[in-house]
Amino acid sequence: MVKSMVSLDPRRVTSLLFILSTILLRLSADATCVPPLGSSRTIVTVAGGGKGLAIPRDIQFHPARPNELWVASADSEDKTSSGVLVIENAGTKDQRVFTVRDRVAYHYMDNIASLAFDKEGKVLFTCQESENRYADLQGPNYFQGPSAFEVWPCNQGYGKEKEGGGCENQMVSHDGLPCDPRADGTDQCFVIHSDMLHESPLCTGIAHDSRASTGPTRLDVPVQNRSRVPGNIVWYVDGVRGKLMRFDMDSLHGVKVMDHRFANIRRYVDVDITRRAGVPGHMVVDVDARHLYVADTGGKRVLRVMADSGHFVRGAMCVPDECYWNHNKRWSCGTNRSTTYDNKTHCEQFCEGKSGDDCGSATTGCRPDLCNMNCEAGWCRGGPCAMEDGLGCYTTFTETSDTFEYELWGCTDFEVFTTLLKSPSGIALSPQGRLFISDYDTGRIVVFDRAGNVLSDLSTGSAGVTGLELQCSSGQDSSCRLWFVNAISREVSYVQVDSACVEASLPPPAPAQLQLACTSPEESCWGTRNETCYAKDLVGIPGSARRVDRGQRPAFGEHMANYNERMVIFHSYGKNCSSLFARTPGLEGLGVGQNPKNWTDVDAEVCPDRLDCENINRDLLVMAGFFCHPCLPNPCSNGGTCLNTGARKGFTCSCPSPRVGDKCQHLPASCPALAQQAMGSYIPANCHRERKEIGEKCLFLCDNEFMRLTGGVRTCSQSGWEGEEGVCSCLPRRFGSKCQTSLKPIHASSAVVSSAGGKVSLRDHEWIVIPPNALPSQQTIQLEAFAVDSVPAEDRTTTGNLCSPIFELSPHRMRFLTPVTLNFTFTPPPEMSEGNQQDLHVLFFDDVTKTWMEQPGPVVQGSTISVQSDHFSRWVVSYTPAEHHELTEKSKRISAAAWVGFGFLIAFVVLSLTALGIFWRRRAQGGEGGKEAEEHKAKERSPASISNEGDVEIGDSFSPVARQ
Repeated sequence: MVKSMVSLDPRRVTSLLFILSTILLRLSADATCVPPLGSSRTIVTVAGGGKGLAIPRDIQFHPARPNELWVASADSEDKTSSGVLVIENAGTKDQRVFTVRDRVAYHYMDNIASLAFDKEGKVLFTCQESENRYADLQGPNYFQGPSAFEVWPCNQGYGKEKEGGGCENQMVSHDGLPCDPRADGTDQCFVIHSDMLHESPLCTGIAHDSRASTGPTRLDVPVQNRSRVPGNIVWYVDGVRGKLMRFDMDSLHGVKVMDHRFANIRRYVDVDITRRAGVPGHMVVDVDARHLYVADTGGKRVLRVMADSGHFVRGAMCVPDECYWNHNKRWSCGTNRSTTYDNKTHCEQFCEGKSGDDCGSATTGCRPDLCNMNCEAGWCRGGPCAMEDGLGCYTTFTETSDTFEYELWGCTDFEVFTTLLKSPSGIALSPQGRLFISDYDTGRIVVFDRAGNVLSDLSTGSAGVTGLELQCSSGQDSSCRLWFVNAISREVSYVQVDSACVEASLPPPAPAQLQLACTSPEESCWGTRNETCYAKDLVGIPGSARRVDRGQRPAFGEHMANYNERMVIFHSYGKNCSSLFARTPGLEGLGVGQNPKNWTDVDAEVCPDRLDCENINRDLLVMAGFFCHPCLPNPCSNGGTCLNTGARKGFTCSCPSPRVGDKCQHLPASCPALAQQAMGSYIPANCHRERKEIGEKCLFLCDNEFMRLTGGVRTCSQSGWEGEEGVCSCLPRRFGSKCQTSLKPIHASSAVVSSAGGKVSLRDHEWIVIPPNALPSQQTIQLEAFAVDSVPAEDRTTTGNLCSPIFELSPHRMRFLTPVTLNFTFTPPPEMSEGNQQDLHVLFFDDVTKTWMEQPGPVVQGSTISVQSDHFSRWVVSYTPAEHHELTEKSKRISAAAWVGFGFLIAFVVLSLTALGIFWRRRAQGGEGGKEAEEHKAKERSPASISNEGDVEIGDSFSPVARQ
């Protein structure tokens, strides 16, 4: 027997698996009608590009304002403009938008990837896919993590809820004054961050956990079992290390205060997540089941994590005290650590070779002992984490207080929920437990139940779908509307259900038992999970005999200044006061960036800004209260000059002509306001009231869900409005001025027609023939007929008598590439004979003008009529008797004659009044001295007089004043 060996390319295997998963999705899709999708639907776009919306990546409704949609908008071109677009009354004709961002958006909201509210809507948490490059003014320093903003709704903005009720508005203008984003004429209001932790750069997703709680830490710290402020726990992804994290921000430090001492951070070292650059991997918490769903976009899978599982492994800040410069004062001879010395001088007595003060010196002379501690191998800086257990040590970027807890956790229970999506990104959970997940590469939204079964599959028509959100008015899925954002087309849209689910919608099954991952040696993650499930009490440092206890952390109190005190950065840090110091007694020895004792921010404001940007820590510069500085990104756009209004207050922009606006972001308005329409309106609402500037967009919305929108995206350009005018047409079987009437057809038929052409037959002699190449792709064509008497009167207001049903072709407003032929029957009226068949007309309904228009070229054969056209929605046969034509022509002739006569009458009146005026003027000039007047007028009429006297004489002759 001969065996054939087949070698499979791993890439082909992956492609085959994806194709198989796609087929499985298609086979499973639409098996169950999902209420937020219905049995038929329309996608409605409510915002797209333009002012305030750059790259939308996530969405969520404000819990305290159910109709207010918040959109995470990352601006890759202007880092100072990343933030949140707020859409009030989203999806209605009263919709309006404004932006919410931090004045230092290039740090606190830099390349925002995701957002999450707490349960009540008091706090907004944001996640930044950022390495903290300060708009590329520096390389990455990874000083990034979740930001928190207090956004409880106030009467005039957002802020902090007061004890006993009420709200303190914390929104400010660019110059630091109180600001109301809804006030007329307001350009931009800003929020101020209330907290930020910095241990997880390049975040891809965030989710708030309202039922999570943090018990006492197992770190060896002096403060144990302290009280914790509930409600500020979020799940998070560290995209650099590819790990799941959990942040308990505890008590927020509030605005204008830097106090990060109270926090607990957990790094789940056995839950690996692969970041795909530029594509968020969102997450959602099933609070009742205590499950966390995570879109692992780069791993092409969705994880389900038991939110309360796992246990403490050891401290994350595990590098020993000997690795801190301020703690380890001993010296060694080269790399030999068998003997160490208490100082450099003592060492040089026993060691030959040139000494060095840092770890870059030669290895033969005296050098600091910590250079031989292999400290860099332990830190997770740039390369792999290299502790003996492979888990490494992590920098505490934020604080060194005893109450700041940074822990490694492991032995986490989780499973791979699904691998059917190529690039899972958006994720939302319905009240009844259905899971909606978007596929970024295909633009599809797949619906699962919690047992992992595919329920439905919706194509949005465009790749790039990221954030998903369900807007629900009750605990039933039938009350939910599905919203989504597209990061490629830069749009915010929702799914409008045209036909609700007919069958009774059964509640989805409960979650199945987790099939735990990483429990077999064949799995790549098994080693790490096994290591953390059986954690050792001690862990070794590579290249060192030192072992670290699992609860140990550095003794910060021995080698850190201001240990256990909140962080204070003086405004003088960003100033060069050296000249002032030199001429001030007692300050002569101070240098650039230093702060004399008892100095305030006001004292430092008089000094010029520092220019030695290579020596400045920009994070400290921001904490020192600078908005404008030569070493910071310029918040003013388009060449504007930034000016501080005072330390920690705000800024103003001096704009070059013709730029205007708080940040020089606007050009003078150039496009006129758009006209109101009968069946819809443009959003924002001021599109109908105000001129727009170049780049701004207006989007058309239909008045209700019974209409279908075509076009409607208008963009202001230098030449005026661009884009197709919005047109609303009634959905199939909908009639009336607002499509409010639903009718059943008397006849109906449908067929699938491809680009090869086809025929849809309704009854004998009633059909539509679609020739080859009339359709670009396969399409389901539906042909229906409605009794004329059942149609509302406003939909059958035509000239003449209707003598056929009203026919309807759907989808509406189809444009065929080549003309199609319609053939249908009609009932000849009694007065019609073969001689006046020319009085039969085919009328089609024009969705733009909302009127019936005549389609030329009908061919009549007995009781059938046919016509050709490249577009149809609705049509009907009308009979207009010849007498009506004669009457019409006669009335036209009468009307024309009347207008001519009226014109002659007007001319006669004008000439008469003119002659009468001349007569009375001459009488007034003559008076009793008529003879002298006649002689003067004769002279005036003489050509010689005109030639000699010129225009002055003529003018004077007509002036009574001149005559005196």
